[in-house]
Formats: sequence, structure tokens, C-alpha cells
Amino acid sequence: MNNLPLIDRSEGGFGSYEITAWRQWSTSAMSLIRGVFGKDSPHYEHFEQGYQKCVGYTDEVDGLKGIFRAAKADFDGGYLFTVQASISGEIMATLLALRNLLFERITRT
Repeated sequence: MNNLPLIDRSEGGFGSYEITAWRQWSTSAMSLIRGVFGKDSPHYEHFEQGYQKCVGYTDEVDGLKGIFRAAKADFDGGYLFTVQASISGEIMATLLALRNLLFERITRT
């Protein structure tokens, strides 16, 4: 991620990344974020929005790198699995409540 080739660095420190390299990296990163977090996640939405506006300037691509790092930090920190466990717990509680309701109705008849 840090070794994308730079081209056209100006005196002000701004430049751009070589188009093939940053597009390859960003496409892989976007696919990974979508696969792990889903299309409706803030990580994916922000990355996709940034990608649509990006033409390869260092500040644009570095912004995409920041979004990717945030997604990686959440993944490494177990955030994704905490959310999945919470959702699984809610689904299980709902299924148990439905089972109990059905059992009550069956035993009344």
C-alpha cells in the first residue's frame, strides 16, 4: 500500500500515483472491504465515494488508504465479529421467542 509509484511530484509536495498501480490497489481494496463489511457499510460507501472522485492525486489516494486502514483496524479489533455476534444473538432470541409462542399455542389445543 505504501509502495505505489509516484509520478509528477511538484514543489508543493503534491503529485500523483501511477494510474495502473493505484487503480489495481484500490480495486482490490474496494473488493475486500465489500466482501468483508458489505456494500451498505460506511467503510465501503466512503471508499466507493472517494474512488469515484479519485484521479490519482496523492491526497486522493492517501484518503482511500486512510479508509482502508480504518476498515483494517476495525477488522483487526474484532468489531466485525462483535456486530455479527450481536446480530446472531438477536436472531436467536427472536427464534426462541417464536418457538415458545408456538409451543404455548400447541399445548393450549
